[in-house]
Amino acid sequence: MRKSGGDKRPYLKPVLRVELSQDNITLRIVLAVVLLAVAIVAIGYGLNAALTVEPGWETVETTAETPTWSQDFVLRYYFDGENPTELKRQVTRAYTEASEFGFRLFSPETMEYGFYNVGYLNDHPNEDVQVLPDLYPALEQAAASGSRHVFLAPAMAEYASLFSCTDDATASSLDPGKNPEEIAWLAELAGYVRDPEHIRLEIKGEGKVRLVVSQGYLDFAEKYEIDTLFDFGVAHHAFLADFLAEKLSVQGFTNGYLASFDGFTRNLDSRGTSYDLNLFHRNGTDICQPAKLRYSGPMSIVALRDYPLSEKDRRRCYVYEDGTIVSAYLNPETCLSAAEMSDLVLYDPSLSCGQLALKALDLVVSGTIQPEALDGVNAIWYEGDTIRYTDHENPPELVTDTVQYNLKEA
Repeated sequence: MRKSGGDKRPYLKPVLRVELSQDNITLRIVLAVVLLAVAIVAIGYGLNAALTVEPGWETVETTAETPTWSQDFVLRYYFDGENPTELKRQVTRAYTEASEFGFRLFSPETMEYGFYNVGYLNDHPNEDVQVLPDLYPALEQAAASGSRHVFLAPAMAEYASLFSCTDDATASSLDPGKNPEEIAWLAELAGYVRDPEHIRLEIKGEGKVRLVVSQGYLDFAEKYEIDTLFDFGVAHHAFLADFLAEKLSVQGFTNGYLASFDGFTRNLDSRGTSYDLNLFHRNGTDICQPAKLRYSGPMSIVALRDYPLSEKDRRRCYVYEDGTIVSAYLNPETCLSAAEMSDLVLYDPSLSCGQLALKALDLVVSGTIQPEALDGVNAIWYEGDTIRYTDHENPPELVTDTVQYNLKEA
């Protein structure tokens, strides 16, 4: 609406016009050319300084123009050699292409004609699907593990709203564990999720996979408008890290490591460089870093925790004001949040992050670890103020004096 009451603009002094003589035209042109040249040189210098890479550690970011999950990862890389600037361009290009393709490959929401990814597999239950070669190893590992965590997508969808809450009142109203009707529905869902007769992956060989789903579960899914019955769940970033690491490795880009915010790391570095893994622990409502693990060489690392360390963790847990935590670690037996351990680290130089993640999730929800059942995988966990570990050749190192912790080999 236009306002009335006259012109209320502030008074401005009239512009003073100065006429230059024709004698000054040449000078003006010369000055303009000189200033333009200076500006171009300055801009060029600035761009060159920004794009030039000195030997050493750099964070590599994608230049993706399509959706990726790269914002959930950090790629740190050591650039050396005669032309580190060109090397960074190559690594950036490879990382960008892998990130863009990885999003399409692992996203259950991505549906493209002739693109046989996780989304296609969900949309074609009880069919032999010739999945894309880059997806096949992850599906093989998921099937071989026997883990039921990859079938928790319908339950996880019920927790998504809770994790985005900013106050306890809203959180309580959306918390499935506080709603009797929701608990009953999740119990019915769990009857399908935990039973291989109702849903499982069958590896047919030669790149073919079948998502086997019973008619009863299909009817249940149709009734409640469930679209996704299978994905990699909270192990998603673990399998994605494996994919990205493989794409970088095959091109010879191995002088660094890739880590996700939710605890999945692939170290590619075979130069003998020493790395420190910070070991965190939640003791009640207190969080500290009592120890670190020093290691070298290529390594897959899974560090599960049921508490937030960054703003991004709001997507995977909610902390009530009284300290109660609801995490994304769901128990397939009940489809309810049920982390029995606050911290667990598994690491291995030969297994993938995906393989370690599925093993770790089963341990976190069970709350018990039998070292002999780890099949040689190294583990670090807490029992009160005692840090238990299985790697007798390379134990963790205590780094804090404020809280007393003890180290004990399992």
